[in-house]
Amino acid sequence: SGGTLDAEVVYARGPSGGPFAGAPVVKVLLLAVVVASLTFAPEATHRGQRGSGHATLHLSDLIKRGDWASAVLSLLTFASTGELVMGGMLIFRAREVEKVKGSQTLGSIALFSTLFQAAASVALAGRGGKLFARGFATGPYGAALALAVSSAFSTPSFATFSVFGVPLTSKAFSALAAAHLVLSRGAASLAAGPPGPPFRPA
Repeated sequence: SGGTLDAEVVYARGPSGGPFAGAPVVKVLLLAVVVASLTFAPEATHRGQRGSGHATLHLSDLIKRGDWASAVLSLLTFASTGELVMGGMLIFRAREVEKVKGSQTLGSIALFSTLFQAAASVALAGRGGKLFARGFATGPYGAALALAVSSAFSTPSFATFSVFGVPLTSKAFSALAAAHLVLSRGAASLAAGPPGPPFRPA
């Protein structure tokens, strides 16, 4: 919370070549999510931008059709700007974890949490009555939440600031962002988020 940073974290935040120095996995993942969300999200299509609408299709349908490219796109594309901002912030904060724990660890967390999210989405498709009839929300919910949990366990709070007069640490702000993301689309996002958090660095 408010004390001195751990030595390994201080070292990780030392002289750098930019915010993504030492965090290539976070850089590539965040770039892919931003580009996919701004290009293919339903919101982008409604604004008249280039977009195929693939992100709105049910993940299980895409997999049954063997449309793997669209399935991957669905897992990368947040449906709205609000989700992109919150999810992107959680992914961006994980760069400190990657600098300390390594790219292989971070890459494994992102990959397995995403695969777990996809498997859960397919398994619950058409089940649970109206709750999961349309599947999970699109976007890297599992990865974003898993990386948020990783950050909470691996790094201290870096700052304290005020929001509407309420003092918050960076960890508390991340927790609020994660809660907003998980609740943003009701049952669809609530179910898409939890598959990720079990995966975190030891």
